[in-house]
Amino acid sequence: MRTETLKIYKFSELSENAKDKAREAHREHIASDTFWSEPLEEDILHALNMVGFGVDIDITMRYAQGDGVKLIGTYAYETGGLKQLRTFAPSHPFIPLIQELQGIQRRNFYQIHGSIGESRWCPYDFECDYHELSETDLSRMKEITQSLESMIFHMFRDEYEYATSDSAIDEYILAHDCEFLSCGTPH
Repeated sequence: MRTETLKIYKFSELSENAKDKAREAHREHIASDTFWSEPLEEDILHALNMVGFGVDIDITMRYAQGDGVKLIGTYAYETGGLKQLRTFAPSHPFIPLIQELQGIQRRNFYQIHGSIGESRWCPYDFECDYHELSETDLSRMKEITQSLESMIFHMFRDEYEYATSDSAIDEYILAHDCEFLSCGTPH
């Protein structure tokens, strides 16, 4: 039988190289999990639901070509939705786009509805019950939806960059009193 004794260190006791290794181990853990994005996703879905989007979010974040956000679900006018959103978050970044969306709805007697992202060939399928939707309004509805997807992607990217930053990882390690071997490997 063999017995080994290990020295266990607090983060503050590690060399700079060992701290870098410890950060990288936590960064890999963050990248392989979604806990960093769940609160943001809940807020986004709540805000979108208030204004008539019954959607799920499909996100790809690998820092490669093809990264992005895809909304998948439905849209229909929600009475009082913009007012609810302003109450929930008075300076929410979606507000200007939703105001424009409601202007289009108003012109079309609040009858526009559609599916989003459910078809590869027609990712934005909007229609109006009352009359034929003008090309201008249809085009702008698609642009607004794409702008929302782009905005959401940037929100997730910013959150990811913060969650994987040295300062956020250091804060996490210190708050959770993590321990390490002298080389920076988590214990």
